[in-house]
Amino acid sequence: MNQAMLKQQMTAAKLMQEQTIAIQAIAEKYGGVCYVRHDEIRIEIPEEHMAEVMAEIKQTNKRSGIMPTVTLATPEFITFLAGCKKVSDDNFQQNNPHSLAAPAFRSDEGKRYIKVVRDTSAYCFIDKTNGDMLKAASWKTPAKHARGNIFDEHNGLKHMGPYGPAYLRG
Repeated sequence: MNQAMLKQQMTAAKLMQEQTIAIQAIAEKYGGVCYVRHDEIRIEIPEEHMAEVMAEIKQTNKRSGIMPTVTLATPEFITFLAGCKKVSDDNFQQNNPHSLAAPAFRSDEGKRYIKVVRDTSAYCFIDKTNGDMLKAASWKTPAKHARGNIFDEHNGLKHMGPYGPAYLRG
């Protein structure tokens, strides 16, 4: 292992330790508990404080430059998926008032991306490493440029339409 790689690992370990201490303090502030296992931090907090805790953790992540890995259970992803369904359902109800079933949404987790599927079409992709929302180029492939991020103030929904992310304007 070379010197630069060792230094990079030490810096990452120090950031993780600082992040853990900060999140433990936030959890305790709201009457919760923080568990640390390897490189994963889990917290249990009362439901009524969830919004405040998530806001404080986002601020801590911004200050430290750490972006959490996105999974199907990440709160931002869950609210993003619900927001996508709402955008689609609102459009469906407006244009198909007498139809019975609105389009169904599901998500499939891959190595690098989470694919959001609307009925039988790829709706969008979420980059698991940074939360970027990408338009679907095909069933298996996302387009190259991000259309938003699930960690931004709009939860990635600012440029979302009923059929997926908007085209880039140039």
